[in-house]
Formats: sequence, structure tokens, C-alpha cells
Amino acid sequence: MYLNTWQFFLSLTPTLWSRHNSCKNLPGDIDWPSSQKWADLNRAVDDQLIHYVPTGAVCSNSSPHYDAKACAALLPVYWRQQFVDADPGLIRCFEYTNNTCDPSTDASASCTQGYYPEYVVNATKEAHVSAAVKFARDHDVRLNVKNTGHDFNGRSTARGSLSVWIANWRGLDWNDEFTTTCSPTKHTAVTVTGGVQWKEVYAEAAALDKVFVGGASGVSPIPPIHKPHTPNTNIQTVGVLGGYLQGGGHSPIGPMFGMAADNVLEFTVVLLTTGEVVKANACTNPSLFWALRGGGGGTFGIVTSVTLRTFPSVQNVVVGRLEINTVDPTADVTPWKNANAYFHSQLGRVSDAGVAGYYFTLNTYRMHFVHVMLNRTVAEMETAMLPLVNRVQKMADVQGSGFVVTYTSRTVPWQQYARAYTTEKEMDIGFGEPTSGGRDTIIGSRLIPRRAMEDDPAAYMDALMFALESSTAVLAHLVAGGQVARNKGLETSINPAWRTALAHVMLYHDLDNSIGLEARKAARLAMTAKVARLTSLAPESGAYTNECDVNQPDKATTFYGVNYPALYELKKRYDPQGLMWCSNCVGYSDWNEVDGRLCEA
Repeated sequence: MYLNTWQFFLSLTPTLWSRHNSCKNLPGDIDWPSSQKWADLNRAVDDQLIHYVPTGAVCSNSSPHYDAKACAALLPVYWRQQFVDADPGLIRCFEYTNNTCDPSTDASASCTQGYYPEYVVNATKEAHVSAAVKFARDHDVRLNVKNTGHDFNGRSTARGSLSVWIANWRGLDWNDEFTTTCSPTKHTAVTVTGGVQWKEVYAEAAALDKVFVGGASGVSPIPPIHKPHTPNTNIQTVGVLGGYLQGGGHSPIGPMFGMAADNVLEFTVVLLTTGEVVKANACTNPSLFWALRGGGGGTFGIVTSVTLRTFPSVQNVVVGRLEINTVDPTADVTPWKNANAYFHSQLGRVSDAGVAGYYFTLNTYRMHFVHVMLNRTVAEMETAMLPLVNRVQKMADVQGSGFVVTYTSRTVPWQQYARAYTTEKEMDIGFGEPTSGGRDTIIGSRLIPRRAMEDDPAAYMDALMFALESSTAVLAHLVAGGQVARNKGLETSINPAWRTALAHVMLYHDLDNSIGLEARKAARLAMTAKVARLTSLAPESGAYTNECDVNQPDKATTFYGVNYPALYELKKRYDPQGLMWCSNCVGYSDWNEVDGRLCEA
């Protein structure tokens, strides 16, 4: 709904707030921009300013937008990620909106603005972004960026914010002779602009026989815990420019090519101090370039384009799948636990051989390890994997073990593998993650070094068994090592813990949308306790800020390591007003958020 078409939610706060100078403005505050100011911004962005109404308002009879027919059409699709993508304000993790306007069959359910943005700029060029930045700066309004809303940290929304929505801005340019101002050296590269999603880049890359390190999010081959398994089409919704890339960016091909941020050649950025559009590379604005290569999204500026190094396409991929599953999860699972302890003790060895992938473990005591080797043969895969497979098979053959082992491997042409990252259907090679498809999910994680699995695999399994309690799933990414480790000397701000890690271990817990606030808080506390058990195995390590426990203690060291002091100084240089803030981002301790109101600490 566009400017001046709706004023309902502003009327809910008729009493003007005499704003303390150290707080960001909210609707109803004396210094909140006038309607005329917003109209001026609308003209500056070519009539692309949206006065955002929560989509669920059509289901609440307390809203002037109540529409029973529209509500009935909304309910089946509201939680789907593809619907979230197309909406200016919806985000994947609804918890960060404060769940104040979720649609319901109960028309008497209340609907308020919650932590959705007040206004959204549908940005399709740099001038739109620049105008939004200047407006937020001049009026002390919070600023955030949304592409698809695929963000576990809630950075795509904020109460009372002006949101820059880039989803309708598209640009892809392939260049086999890309150079920067630093050097005449030519690179094969792709420049991505605006709201392009990784799946779009994969599709073009496959046709051009190119490969690059990027992100994805697939439909899980394992049913989610709290609901029937219904494939959520178009779940491949990770955007290129945002948190994935700026936070480091892991991938199953990372051990061959490094992390995504390792392969960035140049950014185009709108500065938060001036609204100026600048380039950032190794010799032009090098400190900003360093910060954007791993220091986290939504922090140092608004990236409008990025140029990434590309590589010649690999010829083939060997895909393997190992399953270690209990027959009866209510029986004694000690043999299954011991087999999995041995499995983890061998992951360093198989990683050294060139194996990478993901493994899922559910509290029904099933473990699926889907893995790949690039430019190798099935025989090479079997050389790496069969010693492990044969050992756990012998453990399963013992009478009364209560679990079964299956293993398969096959060669997949690169084109087929690449299509798995662009498909609208469940991926037949088995990659994916337990996902709620737009519903609330809480997560925690730890970067686990090799020694934590090899030195005491039983202790590691004890930590995982503790994590599996209360319907939590484990998704571990065997995506470090190899080139990720060898890139230790690169000038990036990626958490140094990545360079010594073997696996990025995530814990998932789907939340039933009907539970109350106290139950949500309890689930969060339980997740923090589970992450603490993993942390005890490798206290010297860290965690990946894009996929983490938002209540993680010691965030600076955990998410950024020794890079935090330098990143913090750059945050103060490039965003001295704190226009962009999140609870896990660099500079998090400078502000306190209470009921969505952001004030200086």
C-alpha cells in the first residue's frame, strides 16, 4: 500500500513521545518525519515509497484492511518462503516481527505494526538507495535492507524503520577480462546487482560452463519435526549481496575454492555517512573492502553490487550418501551412538581426501551424510569413504545393534549438480536443510575443529545427544578445511575460527507458531544451553554469525575473533549514527533495544 493510502497504525499511538536525543525516532515521536517529509522522499525515489501495512492485517477485523476473502487466500501461502520473497516487509523468521500481525482464522485476533518497517523504498537503482540513506540520516530513523528476507538474525526488519527493498532490482554481467583499479590483472568474474538470488546466478553459470562459490537453501530430504513434510517449492531464496556473502559464505565446494567472501573482487557500496556511491576493492577504500569481506551484512554500508571471481566448470561430481539409522528409536541407542562417534572421528580424514557435504541428525536417531567430491571418480570416493562405511557396517552387524547402515555413490554431471541449486523441486542429489519454509526456527551453532572430534569422539557425541533433546535437529556442514584453511593469509575479516574448523555444526528447533512468548523464551534459553555444550568442546573456536544463537554470550569474540576491534573502529567510521544495527552485528553493544525502541547504551 503506497504513501497516503493508510494511516491506521499511526493512529494507534496518538500520544507524542518526547524522544530522548539518544534514541532512534519512532512513529508518534515529536521528531518523527512529517507526512510532507515522507512525500518529499517519495518524489526522490520516483514514487517507489511504500507505506507498509502488515500483510496479515486482512485477517483482523480491528484493521480497516480486514477482508475475509483475502484472508482465506492468504492463509495457505503466508508461511511459504516464496510468498515472503515477494512481500516488501515479510521475513523468513517471523519471530523478529514480534508476531503481532500473523494471519489467523480468528478474525478477532489483534494486528499491530509490530517490528515491521513503517516505510519501504522499492529500490531499483543506486539513487533510490542514496535517497533512503540520506533521509534516515537526516531524520534519525533506523535503516534496514531486505532482499528475500532469508535471514536467521532478523536483520531484514526493524520497528519504525525505513527499509530498502532490493528484490525487484536485477543485474548480471559476466566478464572474462575484469580488472580493478588495483592492477591490470584480468579475472574471469561475474558482477551481480541488486536483488539477484544465487539460484539465478547458478542457472546462467551452468550454461556458460562456469563455477563460483555461492549460497543455497534446499528442501530437506528429512521431514521437519513439528509438521507433515510438504515440499516448499522455490525455497532456493538466498540473495547474493547480503548476509551470506558479507558474513563469509560457506559452500560444499568451498574446500576446493575457498569461502564466498574470499572470492570477492569488488563491491559497490552506498555510504551511510553521505549517501555517496563508491567502489571498494583491495586498493580503493581497502578498509571498507576488508570489513565487507566477512564482517557481517547490514553493518558498514548498503552494497548495491558485487563482483565475484569465477572458475572454469568442473567436469563431474561424485555424490555419496551414508545413512546410519536406528530401527527402533525407543530402544537402547547406545550402539547407534557409538557408531556415530566413530563416524565423527573419521571426518578429518575424509575431508583431507577431498570429501565435503552436509550431515543431518534427528532425535529419532537417524543420521544422513550427503557428500561430494569434485573432478574425482567413484573409485576415489570409495577409497575415502569405504574404510569408514565398512567399520560402521560391522558395528551394525552385531546382534542387537538396533541400527542399519546404507551407502551409495554415483557420478553426476556438473550440469545436473548445478541444476540442483536452481530447481523449484526437491533436489534429487539430496542436499538441503531442515527448514520451516518461512515459519519460526531458532538455531545455534559452533565451528568445530578437527581435534574436538578426533581426541574424544564420545564426548562430542554426548554433546550432540544433549542437543538432540526437545526436538532439536543437527545439521553439520563439512565445508571447511582445504582451500578455506589455506586462505588463512587472505586480507578478509572472516571469523578466523573458519580457518581452523573442520565443520560448521548447526542446531535447529522449529517453533510451533501457536506457542506464547514465555515458551519462546524457554526455547531460546534451551538452545543457548545446547550451544554451550558444543562450545565446551572447543572454547578457543567461534561461531558463524549468519547461523547462530542470537543469545550467544561474548558475541564479539565468538562471531568475529581477533578482527572485532578493527571492525568496531570501522563501524564507527562508516556508520557513526548507528543507522543500521542488529543484536549480533559489529557495534551491537553501543545500543539497547527495548520493545523495538533503539537507544544508545
